[in-house]
Amino acid sequence: MSENASYVPPTRSRRGCFTCRRRKKKCDEKKPVCKGCTRNKLECKWPAERMRKPGQGGSEGIDADIISLANSSAGHKALAPRSRSVFVPETEACGSTINADSSECALQETDVTRGYLDVLSPETILSPLIETETHHGSFSDASKSSTSESVSLLPIEDAGAPQNALDEPGDEQDIAQVDNFDPYISTETCMIASPNLWEALMEPMPPSPTENIPASLSILPHIDHDSSELLSFYLQKTANSMGNGSTDVNPFVVQLVPLAFQNNLVLRLILAQSAVHRQVSQDRQPSNELAERHYTDSLRLFRALVGVYLSGKHDGILPLAVGSLILSLTEVASGDIHGSTFNHIIAAKSLLKKVLPQRCVGMTLDLQNFLVEYYSHMSALSIIGMAPQIRLNSPMEPEIEAMANKMVEGKYVGQLCGCWLELLLVIPQIFALGESMKESSQDSIRPPSPDEITQYALLQARVLAFQSVPTVHPETALAGLVFKQAVLLYLWSILAGPHTMYEGNKMHHNLMKDAVIEALALLSQFPATARVNTSLCWPLAIIGCCISEETQRDIVRNRLQTMLGTMSLGNMRETLVLLEHVWTQPLEDISPWNLSKMMEEKQIWISFA
Repeated sequence: MSENASYVPPTRSRRGCFTCRRRKKKCDEKKPVCKGCTRNKLECKWPAERMRKPGQGGSEGIDADIISLANSSAGHKALAPRSRSVFVPETEACGSTINADSSECALQETDVTRGYLDVLSPETILSPLIETETHHGSFSDASKSSTSESVSLLPIEDAGAPQNALDEPGDEQDIAQVDNFDPYISTETCMIASPNLWEALMEPMPPSPTENIPASLSILPHIDHDSSELLSFYLQKTANSMGNGSTDVNPFVVQLVPLAFQNNLVLRLILAQSAVHRQVSQDRQPSNELAERHYTDSLRLFRALVGVYLSGKHDGILPLAVGSLILSLTEVASGDIHGSTFNHIIAAKSLLKKVLPQRCVGMTLDLQNFLVEYYSHMSALSIIGMAPQIRLNSPMEPEIEAMANKMVEGKYVGQLCGCWLELLLVIPQIFALGESMKESSQDSIRPPSPDEITQYALLQARVLAFQSVPTVHPETALAGLVFKQAVLLYLWSILAGPHTMYEGNKMHHNLMKDAVIEALALLSQFPATARVNTSLCWPLAIIGCCISEETQRDIVRNRLQTMLGTMSLGNMRETLVLLEHVWTQPLEDISPWNLSKMMEEKQIWISFA
């Protein structure tokens, strides 16, 4: 009998490689690389381990960061939030759409993955956009929560594939591979990805006839009327609300919009950001349907590209890095209280450390500086709200920090960091020092170590030496000085709370009191309607923890309300909601270092970026 006659084609089973399952091809189950992957020169992945083609470089560092994030965040309550009481999502739960024994539902029930599947739902970001009972008449009361859990997985029909397109559920080993889970990639996305997905999604948009931003949208004939309106809203309002007006040139327009004209992913993310911002603003639409659709579509496209990138295709890392940052600020604009912002920030760090040092194709120096500023701003002003497990991954990458320090030396001024980029770089260092000193004081009665005292002195000297760039707009200079006082209060409150006074603490107490008075005096010198207030949620939160008089609290309260009415960014509302909770506590328990504890108690996990 000939060899061909004796050959029996391999039958489809549950134990084939992930690559063949995704491609809907039969697998001969030969390890380490099956015949199908060998023939098509594809990466062969197996349930129990992740195999790579010999000599293939790529995303090991990114894989490690995402896996570490997933493993360390299992206990982060912010990632398994409860829905707001007034929001009833139309999307049904996973169990009503697919069999409860399927791998998707089984994956949903694991502690590690539940939070990341929450992030993939448009309801997670858009639920704060529905007006709830007003607090003080002008912002939503975020303290009320429903007893029902928020939907954590989109139905299959909403995920971009028909239900019958999924593979049969794998064995228990497939479900247990939490190490292979990525916060941006759902199970169905991994299963249905086409071999040509990357080429299709990364195809450039029609080129612009000029290098400048066109007055007409005719160069984008493929986008519909709603998308055109969203792009116009982005150019007119969203881009201005994202930036603080410290420079004449807005990089949210001159850097991101041309990139969006060339790349479909960036365009979709910008449209989603515009739709979300419009729903928070006074221009909100009667229904959230359009915003939900754009957010869902853009996130589906983004996580599909992340899946392709992790499989070894690295041509489009720049749009992915930019996309992570756009998503993080979109969450901030919506008033995210679930901690979703932090996932995007950590993913951005993993991508940027690959992109920035080598200045990949298509990246100008201005764009590079803007991305460094973007990440520095988001990470420094979000670290307070991160769970302890996630904070371990949050410090600045040495390469990114070196670039930022070089920008400081060049007197960099930006639309996010104003003239205080140097202070943003100090905040994570103060945070790390404070965590270290507080852990030491809890474990034993030993005083701070010589190294801790030295680092404290160096950080204080650096902050005290900070001066605003003389050439900036007066409002930007004043905002920089407000930041300076807030950073000093943050540093000084490591030693003792701002409202703690005892024998031997009078000088420290008076020092903090004087810093509060100075900060409030600086705030009175420029209006709350000025664009630079966009960047002031973090200092206002720190100052708010250090004031005890009701008249002083009214200054902070009224400023945040005015900022919300002017800039329409959801994090301004949530910052005030959090401070209102803080101000109900006994004075001896109020401190900037207890903000994270308050977030955990009230389940309000926010970024101050």
